[in-house]
Amino acid sequence: MRKAIAFFLIILPSLVTGQVDTLLKELIVTSPIQPSVQEFKQFKSFVLALRQKEVASEKKLLRSIFKATHQKFLKSYSQYSDLGEVFQTGKYDCLTATELFSIILTETHFEYKIIETNYHIFILVSTANGEVLLETTDR
Repeated sequence: MRKAIAFFLIILPSLVTGQVDTLLKELIVTSPIQPSVQEFKQFKSFVLALRQKEVASEKKLLRSIFKATHQKFLKSYSQYSDLGEVFQTGKYDCLTATELFSIILTETHFEYKIIETNYHIFILVSTANGEVLLETTDR
């Protein structure tokens, strides 16, 4: 019985974060800059920590996710950045930031819509208290 519990506790994190691998790998496959194994692991841990975060409301969790993502990954705005650059250098644009947030929001069980205009892209997130616009390039 103890072995089964130990096995379950060891395998659980990989089951919980398995979708992160799939989503990120599908998005990054076209990128000329590929994240290292270590960068994948850091991202998976980051998402897992966000999933376990306890806050008073969805809006507070969303604010926390937004702030933490910018602090950890989105360092400097650079037009025409590649998703791989987010992990390598922290450079991002509206598309790569939106891609990153879409993975994180999916993993933290938020419903959202990606809004695209002629020259910009951003996210509209549904919460219990209404919709929240995420301007992913604006800290």
